[in-house]
Amino acid sequence: MLRSSGWRGGTACSIRAKPLCTGFCPRHGGASRQSGEVPVNSTRDFAIWLEAAQPTSLDALFTTAALKHPTRVALVDSPHRCRFADGPPRHLTYAAADRIVEAIARRLRHLGLPRQSVVGIQCPNGVESVLSLLAVLRAGYVPALLPLLWRRSEAAEALGLIGAKVIIAAGRIAGENLCNVALATAVDVFSIRYVCGFGDTVPDGVIPLQELFTADRIDPASPVATEDRTAEIAAVTWETTAQAKIPVARTHAQLLAAGGAVALETQLPQAARILTLLGLSSCAGLACALVPWLLCGGTLLLHQGFAVPAFSEQICEYGCDAVVAPAPIIPELAAEGLLPAPPCGLLAVWYAPERAVSGPRWRDARFRLIDVYAFGEIGLVPVQRKTDAPACFTIGPATGARALAVSEITRTRSGTLAMRGPMVPVRPFVAHGTARLPVEAGDFVDTGYPCRVDGWTGEVMIGGPPAGLINVGGYRFAQRGLQELLGPAGPGVSLAALPDRLLSHRLVGNAPDREAAQTALARHGANALVVSAFRERRRPRAA
Repeated sequence: MLRSSGWRGGTACSIRAKPLCTGFCPRHGGASRQSGEVPVNSTRDFAIWLEAAQPTSLDALFTTAALKHPTRVALVDSPHRCRFADGPPRHLTYAAADRIVEAIARRLRHLGLPRQSVVGIQCPNGVESVLSLLAVLRAGYVPALLPLLWRRSEAAEALGLIGAKVIIAAGRIAGENLCNVALATAVDVFSIRYVCGFGDTVPDGVIPLQELFTADRIDPASPVATEDRTAEIAAVTWETTAQAKIPVARTHAQLLAAGGAVALETQLPQAARILTLLGLSSCAGLACALVPWLLCGGTLLLHQGFAVPAFSEQICEYGCDAVVAPAPIIPELAAEGLLPAPPCGLLAVWYAPERAVSGPRWRDARFRLIDVYAFGEIGLVPVQRKTDAPACFTIGPATGARALAVSEITRTRSGTLAMRGPMVPVRPFVAHGTARLPVEAGDFVDTGYPCRVDGWTGEVMIGGPPAGLINVGGYRFAQRGLQELLGPAGPGVSLAALPDRLLSHRLVGNAPDREAAQTALARHGANALVVSAFRERRRPRAA
């Protein structure tokens, strides 16, 4: 639990947090900037490295792990991959993954784009998403991560805001080819010059990447800058507000701060095996899975959606030191006996943190349950929960029992929760013409979540979601924009958001002709959740 600062009462509280040190500290024996090596022999060593080592980049961490442990398993696809995507499940060592990352990076460099060009990535939670992100960084470009269920309408709006030059898309995903979606998006966005794609067969006009998994030769190397990249942007994700979509850019240092806090609170060992059900298109997905995996040089088990047999197979075959999953399903997994053997860290990610206080208590002391409160793309708070205690955190430095203070929490004058610190982005990605995060005095960023603070305990109680937003399983929609999405579906069409125990909300559509409404919305490029809201609902069986 976060330690209270002794604050009592008042409308605002600002506690000074200790930021990550970016200088070299001889008494702690920091790691070199070039190697990016992390001495994770213990939790204490891990903390010392994060505080004292000179900055590094995500690709430097990956390269170091590939040099030190080339035969260690790095990335593993879900066993049920063939049900939703092209190709068999992949099992890649660090050496194999590094070769594919280099091959993709060289192919991207041969496109002749300026350094720091933006590359959109839309892939399922499989090895392609990780390899693409690392390859874009190695090529010297900026990865912009698109949520999997976005389609042409939202993707074009987002990529047009930041002047993206390239899209990397997966092939088949649940009956739809994302390469076709990317081509349609490129037609709408003037700045996009190339579309690259994975998949057994790609449409005309798409640069193939699938062949790089098995190619005997890769493209020739081209010159690449070798200067320090720590201050460069490591990833762009998307904050949805009631007014607009905001591109949120984080540097390597900011992502390492967020992921390092999660890794320390989870007490991950060296070479940890991390099983994640979260995609990489959000700060929570990156900080809870990708960054801890890079920091400990372990194995990342990727699982798209949720399939019980595949989930159990991954755990049985590889073992598991940590499971990353949406918080509402963790108790379900425990009740069904699907959790790995203890001790194991369970990262329960609250995409709707206002629901944490009403969640069930955790009574199994054999597992470490870490509540990760995700406040959109602004920041997150990892806190290890005490046995038989409710989920909660307190005002003050955003650090649990072991994590570094990488953010600072306050309550604004308007009664909402705000954050600042080494993990929290402040500067806008695009200087002009786009919406920006609401930055308050002192570089605090307002999350929009209404909250109140207990004057005696310092516990923060989130009162609800940000005004005007609906959360559907981690996807945000502006309430006023829901009906606007239905224009292409014709008259008599409506859409409602109903409460849901696991997803927070679910969308339910009503139309005179459901099939026609689905077809019209899909043709317009509406979000897949909106389209699926009009599927035929099953009638209850007769008693």
